Amino acid sequence: APVQPLVRNRKQLESLLQQVPTFANPQSRWEQYATPGEVAASWLYDAKMRWNCFTAEQSVLDLGCGPGALMTGCLALGSGYVCGVDIDSDSLDLCRSNLMELFSPGNDDDDNDVSANWDLLQADVTRLSAGLVHQRQFDVVVTNPPFGTYSDAKLSHKSNSNRRNKKAGQSTSSKGIDIAFLEAGIAASCGLVFSLHKTATMPFVMHRARQACARKLMSSDDVASAMVEGRDYSVSQVANLRYNLNRSYNHHLKESKDIEVSILEVAFLR
Repeated sequence: APVQPLVRNRKQLESLLQQVPTFANPQSRWEQYATPGEVAASWLYDAKMRWNCFTAEQSVLDLGCGPGALMTGCLALGSGYVCGVDIDSDSLDLCRSNLMELFSPGNDDDDNDVSANWDLLQADVTRLSAGLVHQRQFDVVVTNPPFGTYSDAKLSHKSNSNRRNKKAGQSTSSKGIDIAFLEAGIAASCGLVFSLHKTATMPFVMHRARQACARKLMSSDDVASAMVEGRDYSVSQVANLRYNLNRSYNHHLKESKDIEVSILEVAFLR
């Protein structure tokens, strides 16, 4: 029988996602930040209302899944299959533990046993070919990528660990990685892509999303070479949210910072 959604409204989803354990020791080299429960709930629930997505018939890919807040949300809303990808083995271990706690045999409601409906893959998203993820295209891709705004030059005078990494020849720059995640998501999707970015970067992010969509469609055998936004695909800024980021790394000067973020929505229309 199809898996039934665990939540019926935004409030229930937010309550569930706020309980998901997050990073104990976030890694600055991967710019790890947890997705707040209220942000994830608003994001995913609004997407479901607009597109009737995250259904039992659909597959979902979460790029940079971290502890699994977005995966949890997608499964709780009724997604038939969710695959999470992350480069960090510790994050994947935590994500696995979180998902098994919520979606595993032995829970009181047997209808909510979705233990077979998710997978985790350790990989570098920036080097991930869509064909490497179970040789399939996904109906929906979600990603909360690193913001991609920090470079070695900005961090080097603030972090001893960064100086050690530079001496060892390891770059800690995340510059542009948000675009790499977005492009990987567009390459892997046959339907929808939802990606979270700083609001200030959205004009550039949307420009790069349009370029990635055009490249994807022009390379498809079954689509005419002339791609038109609005007919073949759409790129939209669909939500503006506030993200309270607590001090996580040495280069953070404040105990917390309120950040404006937006959801980018890409839809392939045919």
